[in-house]
Amino acid sequence: MLAIAMASAFFTAINSGIIKWKEVSCCLKISVLNCLKNNLSTEQLLSSLFCIVVFYALFLVYFDLKPTEKETIESKFRARRRAFLALIVVVLISLILAILAGVMYYNLGTSSDVMIKYAQGLGITSMILVLIQWAPQIFTTFRNKSAGSLSVLMLLMQLPGSLLVMYFQAILNAADFTTWMPYLFQFIQQVILVVMCAIFHFKDWRESRKGMPALGFRDGFISFFKFKKDQGKPLHHDEAERLLDDESPGSELGSRKKYDPPLEDEDFEKLPIFSKIKKKVSDGFVTIRL
Repeated sequence: MLAIAMASAFFTAINSGIIKWKEVSCCLKISVLNCLKNNLSTEQLLSSLFCIVVFYALFLVYFDLKPTEKETIESKFRARRRAFLALIVVVLISLILAILAGVMYYNLGTSSDVMIKYAQGLGITSMILVLIQWAPQIFTTFRNKSAGSLSVLMLLMQLPGSLLVMYFQAILNAADFTTWMPYLFQFIQQVILVVMCAIFHFKDWRESRKGMPALGFRDGFISFFKFKKDQGKPLHHDEAERLLDDESPGSELGSRKKYDPPLEDEDFEKLPIFSKIKKKVSDGFVTIRL
C-alpha cells in the first residue's frame, strides 16, 4: 500500500513539474524567495512525496523481524526484502519517466501536445494507483465489519490535508485536472473508510450496551470513543456484585471472606478491589477481569 502511494506521489510530482516547467525554469533568473513563491504548487506535491519516502524508509528500518506463530524469521526477512525491492523498482521507474520527460522537453518543448499528453498520462496513472491503493482496504474493512489495525486517527488527519491540496491545486492554482484528481479520489475513499469505521464502531458499541442503563450525552460520548470491540461487554451492576461475592481463593475479596471475619460496610468500601470495580462500573464501558 505504501509503495503504491509512493509511486502515485512520484507520478503526480512529475506531472506537475512538466506542466509547470516554465515557472520552475524561471528560478535560474530570479531570487530564491521569488522562486519558492512562484512554485508553491509543485513544492506542495514534492513535500507530500518527501513525507511518503521518509515513512517508507522508517518502515524498512524498524521492520518487525520477530518470529510469530504464523511467520518465521525467514519469512519476515523475505517480506522486508520484497519491500526494499519495491522501493528500488518505484524509484527506478520514476527516474526513467523523469529523464524521458527531460529528453522530450529539450526536443519538443513543454508546449507541445506530446508533452502535455505525456504529463496527463502520468496524472491518470496516478489516479489509477490511488484507486488500487485504497480499494483493498475498503473491501477488507467492509468484510470484517471492523477497522482492524487501520488507524482512524491517521485518516482523520489525512482528510483535511487531501481536501486542502485539492482546493489549492484546482481552485487557487488552476492546475490541470490530472494533477489534483488523485487527491480527490484519495479524499473520497478516505471518507468512505471513516464513515464505515464509524458505523461499525457504533454498532459494536450499541450491541455492547444492550440491557445497560441509559447514559447522558456526555457519558455516552465518552463511552463511545473509549469503547474497544475486543474488551467484551460492559458489566451490569448485578454482575459486579456477583464478582464481589466471588469466594475463589485467587481473588482478593474471596481470600478475605474465607479467612477474615465479616466486614462492616465502611471497611468493605475501603478494599482496593471494591474501589476498582466501583470505578469501572460507574464508567460503564470497561470489562472487569479478576
